[in-house]
Amino acid sequence: SEYVRAMQKAVLDYVLVNPKERQRLGLEGIEPLLASGQNGPFLPSASVQRLLQRRLPPEWHEHVALAREDIAWTLQTLSPNALELSRLWHENGYESARLLDVASAELLNRLPVKADWFKKFQQSSTEQVKGQLWSHWLPKGLDVFRRLPPVPINGDTDAYFRAVATLQSNQLRRLVVASLQDYLDFFKQHQHTQPLDPLQDANMHTSLPVFETEIAALEGQIVFEPSFVDTHAAVLSVLEGAVSATAGLPRILPAMIASNSFAVPTATASAKSNPNVIPTTRLNEEAVQQVVQELVAIIEANKAAPNELAALFDPFLYLLELDPVAHAAIFATGADHSAGPDLGRIGSEVERLQAAVWSVQLLCTDTVWTGLYCVQCRKLKHLLESAAAAVIHSLLDVVRLAARESNIHVFEEYMAMSTELGKPCNTSEEVLSLKKFISKCNLDNEKLKDVIAVNKVRDEFLLKFRKHVPDDDFDVARRAYEWPKRFADVLREAGTRAASEHRQFEGALKARRKDFDKQMEQYQAELAVVEGRADVVKRQVVATEVVELKARLQAAVKEAEEINNQEKMFGWPLTKYGHVPKLLSTLEPYVGLWTTINDFYNSYSTWMNGPFWQLNPEQVEAETAEAFKKLSKLNKTLSTAAQTGQAKSPALSVAEEGVGKVSSFQQCTPLISAVCNPGLRERHWAAIADVVGFEIKQDQVTSLRRLLDTDLFEHLDRITELSDSASREFSVEKALDKMSADWEGLAFELGTWKNTGTFILKGGPIEEAQMLLDDHVVKSQAMATSPFSKPFEERLIPWEARLMRFQVSCARQQSLVTSACQTYMGSQAVMHTLTPHVLHNEHHCNGDQKGLHLAHHHQ
Repeated sequence: SEYVRAMQKAVLDYVLVNPKERQRLGLEGIEPLLASGQNGPFLPSASVQRLLQRRLPPEWHEHVALAREDIAWTLQTLSPNALELSRLWHENGYESARLLDVASAELLNRLPVKADWFKKFQQSSTEQVKGQLWSHWLPKGLDVFRRLPPVPINGDTDAYFRAVATLQSNQLRRLVVASLQDYLDFFKQHQHTQPLDPLQDANMHTSLPVFETEIAALEGQIVFEPSFVDTHAAVLSVLEGAVSATAGLPRILPAMIASNSFAVPTATASAKSNPNVIPTTRLNEEAVQQVVQELVAIIEANKAAPNELAALFDPFLYLLELDPVAHAAIFATGADHSAGPDLGRIGSEVERLQAAVWSVQLLCTDTVWTGLYCVQCRKLKHLLESAAAAVIHSLLDVVRLAARESNIHVFEEYMAMSTELGKPCNTSEEVLSLKKFISKCNLDNEKLKDVIAVNKVRDEFLLKFRKHVPDDDFDVARRAYEWPKRFADVLREAGTRAASEHRQFEGALKARRKDFDKQMEQYQAELAVVEGRADVVKRQVVATEVVELKARLQAAVKEAEEINNQEKMFGWPLTKYGHVPKLLSTLEPYVGLWTTINDFYNSYSTWMNGPFWQLNPEQVEAETAEAFKKLSKLNKTLSTAAQTGQAKSPALSVAEEGVGKVSSFQQCTPLISAVCNPGLRERHWAAIADVVGFEIKQDQVTSLRRLLDTDLFEHLDRITELSDSASREFSVEKALDKMSADWEGLAFELGTWKNTGTFILKGGPIEEAQMLLDDHVVKSQAMATSPFSKPFEERLIPWEARLMRFQVSCARQQSLVTSACQTYMGSQAVMHTLTPHVLHNEHHCNGDQKGLHLAHHHQ
């Protein structure tokens, strides 16, 4: 409305002061009014009248007409679309909207806040307004032109839409300027700083601090978390985000009116250079930089008070450097290097540290307002107090540990004497020794009483400084302090207890021998049952029985030894238990027999009934041979016992049956080795199928038992021949795979050699590669001549050619290294050390070798 009134006033003033314009518009009737009102508001001054009535050259009127015509054809006057865009901006609250939120209750109720939270909060506010501009303002502005088709002045569409962009640009600029001004005003509350008030009892703060920071110590220095640098960066980052939020908004173009969406400018285009983007405020503009400077000045001014607060803690930082253990070690011994700690020195040091703790506590409040910042001091104060408390704790621990160790020593001395007095006496010599020991204990008891008196003084010292003493220390002290009264009773009871314990051990030993005899009779009966076992079907049960019986007999051997040791201690004659080891040796053949039979039969079932192709021929052959060896040896052992005149034992029958079973299965091992060869491939299975007349499937159904039911043994020689061929082909395949794997991880790098201008292969891999190359060339040539390498010719021939090329390259490189060495021999430093004859020969060699080397380097 102001713009419209200003335009109307300008037009009216122009008409009233220009007679020619009044004549053109037919307003001669107002001439008397203008003439009669000499002092009226519309009457121009005499100088102005002279200026308007002056005669101008004819070309001036021509120029004015041309300029007027140009303006008439280019000036974009008000249009309904522009009015609608202005109404859209005002009615939807964009005029009062702000890119930065510094006045909402959500922010003000949380002040002070961390810098990172403030940054995220403001970024969220900025993104919210930015999202409204993209999702509402732009689409609604486009809808205005769809509802009201634009009518450009004089048909100049580009000029009309540039004017629309200017209108929108002014709206966005007002949004940015208003947001930055509110942002600056928010921080201007702390523009005038106050002196530091560490106890918070002098200053009256009218504004809440904005940022919360915590004072801490890092590597012996006071630091702030977050730091002032982080806060400074957060404040400016928020401002930059607000200024950049309006950048990149697309202009309304004629092509967008006909479509259902507006074109988003490319990410690389800037608002300054991209004609499709609405111009808006930029960071480098003077107004923005002025706001930045004022903000920086406010932030810098508000750093002084926190730094002054940090300086108050400097005199107490030494507490953080104290090592509690090392500091306490200084006071661990007395001033005269006596064995115990000096309570006087420790007490003085503890009082000094406690005074430092009180000073830290009274230094400032836990939370100090310093203007823009709210400084949290609780963590540093607690850290300093904890450091001092740790040193105090270590100092008092010196006293506590000294008292504890001394009490433990007293207790252990009394316990050792009591234990010695409580030992049983088996001989008259031990009784006499006990009487002498009682006399010694009386003297030691007096010395230990003096030690207890010193420890009680230490307890009072700890109580004075309110040192927390663990319950375990109280228990140790209580047990030590109780011993002097208890020890007299211990001395009196020693003799009686020794005699009583002697009689008790004698009775217990007699009962133990009786129980052991009953156990041996039971074991002998169980051995007789094992000797009569002959049922192979129950082999697993019998094997478990013999193993358990063996374990019990082994325990019985140890039990017999322990009984004899106790008999010797009491001076009794030793009981002979020779039959116990004999029973164990008698059981050994039966253990070996039944465990071997059980293991073989279990494996036999797996081999015969499981998938044949999963069998490991080497494992099957090894287990079969081991079983045959053990059973044959047991058969021989049991047969020897039968030849002495005894009847054939059931165990011998079991052993003979087992030998026959194993021997029968060993006839199948050649077939297993042939058909379970890991080198067999599809071509080999096809050849075996041609030999036997049917296909042998490698599935879960085909077992060794099913193969044995066929006539495979009739073709065993041919199958074995095919399997051997497969094994040799498999060896070639594995050799090729191994050679390929050997080159993995080898890397070659060229490096300059001294100042010769030549290059050589450097690093350890060249030597390793040379050894591999020589070995692989020989192997590949040998495999190429083998008749079993035919299936792998497609791999072997290219591999051999590759190795030969690499061998030639290495030989050439070695020649170049020799050339480089000879070139170095031509240097001035070496030339002076060579004889004239050698110099003559080197001169003829260097020319040829250096040319060869440079040619290879360029390749």
